[in-house]
Amino acid sequence: MRKIITWISIIIVATIVSSCEEYENHKSSCNLSMCIDAPSLNLNNRQYVAICDRDYRRTPYYNIRFSIIRPSEQDFFEFDMGTHLLGPKRGNGPEAEFHFNILQRKYPLEINKKYLLETSGDFMTSNYYCGADVRLLIDGERYISNDGWFKFTDILLANGEKYYPNHNSSISEIKCEFEFTAVKEGEEDGEKLVVRNGSFAGRK
Repeated sequence: MRKIITWISIIIVATIVSSCEEYENHKSSCNLSMCIDAPSLNLNNRQYVAICDRDYRRTPYYNIRFSIIRPSEQDFFEFDMGTHLLGPKRGNGPEAEFHFNILQRKYPLEINKKYLLETSGDFMTSNYYCGADVRLLIDGERYISNDGWFKFTDILLANGEKYYPNHNSSISEIKCEFEFTAVKEGEEDGEKLVVRNGSFAGRK
């Protein structure tokens, strides 16, 4: 009888461990992650990843949108990462919603070029910034980016080649990195939330 109980216990433990590992891998499969530092939320450089719900029952996840703008021989761009539900990769912590959209009509698209995020003022007249709408909703509070940067680390074309200016193929895969600081909506002088080591990879 004791042997039977022991074997049942082993099976239960193995099932629990397997479920935890599957859940963590499933969460990581969206290829969106970042480290959030927010002392008021007890988050000390905590790594957050996208929660991927295959049935889309509770995940506010939208397909990425990437547009090439060609007013001349240079490629400008708009990149909308969509809205994603995030959760801590390990341990407990509040879930978060992350939204990221940028528009660059001043400088051409370049791989590994850092674009500074302009989140205030008229970005259409800015000579140095990339117009951005970057928001993070966490623990019931909305944080708006007020500083940061973004860069494409790799862009693959549908024909299998890497991105190059004036290409004639569609975009198939995008990889990027980002970092930014944010403040509570309506509290520009309040405590800052800092996002570091942000990375994203997605297919159109």
